[in-house]
Amino acid sequence: MVTANWSIISNEGSFEKKEESGYLVFSKDGTFSIIYNKKEPKEEGRIEFYTAKEKSTDKKSVCECKITTPAGQDRVKKGFGDITPSNVWEIISIFFDFCDLEKAQKNEVDKFLMGFSKSLQEVHKSEDKDQLPPSFKLFHKYIKEWTKNTPKAPSISHDSYNFESIIKKFVDYLKA
Repeated sequence: MVTANWSIISNEGSFEKKEESGYLVFSKDGTFSIIYNKKEPKEEGRIEFYTAKEKSTDKKSVCECKITTPAGQDRVKKGFGDITPSNVWEIISIFFDFCDLEKAQKNEVDKFLMGFSKSLQEVHKSEDKDQLPPSFKLFHKYIKEWTKNTPKAPSISHDSYNFESIIKKFVDYLKA
């Protein structure tokens, strides 16, 4: 457990997911998942990182953002064929949107962001770190470089001011 609501897990089937909690999960097939288990509606916001495009559900992506129902079906999905400096923030913003952060209370958002940012850093210290797929390593590298070299939060095209403030707060937590 990294924080009270975020954990690093070696096997997705080996634990019970709690509401309003996040997980960084290593799976046996090499997929690395970032999962946030929402309270309402009872769904998961997910980012899946694959070792190769052939491993993804669409066979064309190294990364997919999804909303997954309790039945395990993907209600919404967006795939990325490559991880680039220009799409990292799109991936993050889609994940935050799929987690419904703009609808959450301020203290819930703070808990989410603090735990998520700390988990992204801690996963590289975990005993399973050698199993991280290249797509996640590149994703993390670009975020780390960007936060180190850029004084302001990225410009995100989204309708909500709250959403931009969420991204800014996430960047602040990463820099801390």
